[in-house]
Amino acid sequence: MIEFVKKWGCRAAIIAVSAVALSCEEVPQVPAESLPNIPVPTTLSGFLSYDGVQLFWEFDSTYSYSAFQIYRSEDNQASWFLVATVPAPPYTDDNLRSQFTYWYRVAGVDVNGISGNFSVSWPARPAVYEVLIDDGAPETSSLEVLLFFTAPVTTQNVRYAETENLTGEQWRDFLSPYAYTLTPVDGIKTVWAQFIDSEGNLTQPVSATIELDTYAAISDLDFAIINGEVGTDTIQPGGTVRFVINTAGNEPGGSCEVFIEGQGATPVMVYDDGRNGDTTAGDGIYERDYTFALSFRQRSMRMSAVFIDLAGNTSVEREFERTMYMSDPPDAVDINPVTQSTADSITLNWTRSIDDHFTSYKIYRRSTEPVDPINSILAGSVSSQGTTVFTDTGLAPLTGYWYAVYVVNDLDQGTKSNNEVLGTTTN
Repeated sequence: MIEFVKKWGCRAAIIAVSAVALSCEEVPQVPAESLPNIPVPTTLSGFLSYDGVQLFWEFDSTYSYSAFQIYRSEDNQASWFLVATVPAPPYTDDNLRSQFTYWYRVAGVDVNGISGNFSVSWPARPAVYEVLIDDGAPETSSLEVLLFFTAPVTTQNVRYAETENLTGEQWRDFLSPYAYTLTPVDGIKTVWAQFIDSEGNLTQPVSATIELDTYAAISDLDFAIINGEVGTDTIQPGGTVRFVINTAGNEPGGSCEVFIEGQGATPVMVYDDGRNGDTTAGDGIYERDYTFALSFRQRSMRMSAVFIDLAGNTSVEREFERTMYMSDPPDAVDINPVTQSTADSITLNWTRSIDDHFTSYKIYRRSTEPVDPINSILAGSVSSQGTTVFTDTGLAPLTGYWYAVYVVNDLDQGTKSNNEVLGTTTN
C-alpha cells in the first residue's frame, strides 16, 4: 500500500513502502500520475519594487483550493525552498536584495493538504525604481517640468501620468529625463511612473510630488509706527515702522519687497521667518520692524509692495492705502518788540534759528490776533538763516498789525514764534 505524506518544510513527497523512508534533504521527484488532480496555477507574474516583489497568479476558480504554496530559488532554480503558504494571491515577498535575481513558482494545495504540480517558474530582479519631478524640487511655477527616472540601465520601458492607475498610458523607451506638462491647476501634483525591466516584468508604480504654484498675490498690507508719534501716520527721523503684509493663501517661504518714496529703487526686504519683528514664522504673514536712518528725511512717503513666492512668482505691485509722513518740527524763535515803523511800513526782527534743516522764515500778518497761516496773510519770507530782519510795506497809516514768524524746515514743517507782536504805522 502506498501512502503519501506531505512534508511542508522541504516540499518532499515521501513514498513509504513498508518501513522505507527518505530524508527531507533528498527532495525526490514524484511521478506526475501519482499526484491528485489539482489544477496547476498559471500566468505567474508580479510587480517589482526596490527590495521586494508582489506575486500574482491565475487559478481554476471552480476548484476548492485550501491554499497555495510559494517557493523561491536563489541559485538559478538549482534548489527551492518554501517561503509562504497563502489562501489566495497576491503575495508580497520583501526584504530582498536589490539587483539580485530570484525565481518563484506556485503550487495549489487541496482540501487534504496535498500540493499539486508547480506553475511555470518566474524570475524577479528587485531594483531601485524612482521618479523625481524637476530633480526633486519642492515647488514649481511652470506647468512644464522634467521627469527624472532612477532604474537599472537594462530597464526597457517606462510610462507615467498624474494617476496611479497607469493602465492605458503609453509605454515609452526608458530614457531620463522626459519633458512633462502638469495639469493647469495650482496645488500638490503627484506623478506616477511604472517600469518594465529587462525580463519584461512590471514594477510597482512609484510616485513623486511637487507643488504647482503659478500665482502670487498680496491680500492686504498695512504699517504701524513703533516709536515716534505712535498711533498716527507720522514718524520721526530714525523712527521704526512695522510693515505687515498678508499674502493670498498665506504662502510661506517667500519674500516681500517694500518700496518707500525717497529711498530710490532699493526695497526693504520683509520675510516670514519669525525674526526682525515677524511674529510667527511660516504663517504666510510677512512682518518687519524697519528703522529709518537718522539722515533720511522725507516729508511724505507713499509706499508699495510686491510678493515673490517660493516658486518664483511675483505678485502685482500693490500700494499701501495710507501715506506715511515724517515729522521733525524746528525750534521756535522770539520776535523782538517793534521799534521801527513808517506811515506804510513796519520793520520786524527776531532771534536767529539754529535748526540744522532750516529752509526759510515765513512772516504772517493779521489785523487781529491770533496769527496763523490759514487766517492770516503771508507778508513775506526770508531764505537766509542769518537774516533776521524783515520790513513789511504797503500798509495803511495809523493802523495796527499783528505778526508771527514761522521757522520752516526741509520737511515743510513750520513752527510758530514763541510770541506775536503788534506793530502800528505812523501818520
